[in-house]
Amino acid sequence: LLAALDLIRGEPFQGLDYSWTIDVQQHALIQLQDAALTAATRLRQLQRYDEAEHAIRQGLTLYDPHEPLYVEWFHLEHDRGHRDRIPHLYRRLQRRYADHTDDIAGTTTTPTIETELAYTDLTRNSNHTPPGT
Repeated sequence: LLAALDLIRGEPFQGLDYSWTIDVQQHALIQLQDAALTAATRLRQLQRYDEAEHAIRQGLTLYDPHEPLYVEWFHLEHDRGHRDRIPHLYRRLQRRYADHTDDIAGTTTTPTIETELAYTDLTRNSNHTPPGT
């Protein structure tokens, strides 16, 4: 999966305004982000933290914000023992949502309750310890 993720340079068909590309593009984005999440989770579990972060960053090149990748990044930083980085990542996620404000309706999306709970658990719960500690 990492080798495949290394080939990502951006959204497929970016800049092409053909109707047939929309469905293919959406399907490809979902599949690639699922692959990034799967790789990152597995690599984190194997304590291959740098490679896990690389998988997350590659997945986010396709579409940022992508909450499941951010939640995995929260877990990654927690497992690395860098709980202080989690609030920075959370703020980054919030900024990405602000950047994607719906210009017509003027609405901004916010993180889901599941993301909020993961954030709270990983930044405040001292019972959740990194592996190997």
